[in-house]
Amino acid sequence: MLQSLVDEGAHIEREEDVLHRTPLQLLQEWDSQQQESDIGFIRPLQTHIAGPIFHEDLIDTWEDWMERCDFSDVHRAVLTHITRNMSLKDMLSGTAADINAPCGQIGWTPLEWGIYMRVPNVIEIFLECGADVHKGYPLHRAASWGNIEALKSLVHAGADINLPDHDGRTPLHDAAYCGYPEYVEELIRIGGDNLDLDVLDRYGDTALDIARSRREYHDQTGLSTSGHDQIIFVLSELQASRDGRITPERFHLHETNAHIEPVEDLCMPGSLQME
Repeated sequence: MLQSLVDEGAHIEREEDVLHRTPLQLLQEWDSQQQESDIGFIRPLQTHIAGPIFHEDLIDTWEDWMERCDFSDVHRAVLTHITRNMSLKDMLSGTAADINAPCGQIGWTPLEWGIYMRVPNVIEIFLECGADVHKGYPLHRAASWGNIEALKSLVHAGADINLPDHDGRTPLHDAAYCGYPEYVEELIRIGGDNLDLDVLDRYGDTALDIARSRREYHDQTGLSTSGHDQIIFVLSELQASRDGRITPERFHLHETNAHIEPVEDLCMPGSLQME
């Protein structure tokens, strides 16, 4: 498939908008993420096959990307500790760089990158080394993967579940966008009445608005809508319970006999005490 796309004129050097990665760099990143995972979206063999197709060396293209992103030694420790066969904690303890400093081009802290790269135990390791969960948007990175364990650890360390990012989006917005109902439900369980459902992003959308628009997009493109269906139901019910009304979603689901399990204890008084 890769060779066919290249043969048809696909731009092998074109970078994506947000993280500025070429296709080969994206493959290399997935390879790094999955070395300690049972999922294995991208295998090392695939990236070694892809290298000659893109006429690039894997090590060179990976190093080039890190240079262009202006990664600190701490960022590099997160991104390369697996391939160097060193523990992340040992690499962090061996650098004098600011553990909370964001990288120059993308602006993410090392902790954010660790969560995004799904490095095992990354939050505990960074907290032991002095990381601040109030720097950057680590809860948003956890939301982008639906990482509930990261959510729990970050909230336990004092992260703000209602913190808006530079686009005005909270972790709830991001989880609604990505379609992770379990993450949404855990935010509700942890936040209780303190979880703000009415935050508007820079485009004037609530998390529920985003879930509905993404559900429509998935439906139009033939993708599964189950995650967004669940999120729409849960958020609609929670908002209705706070407002003392019945939602149209409940009537619609009843009429269509849709099978969606409701979330227990949606309207919790106050916040859950994290142990």
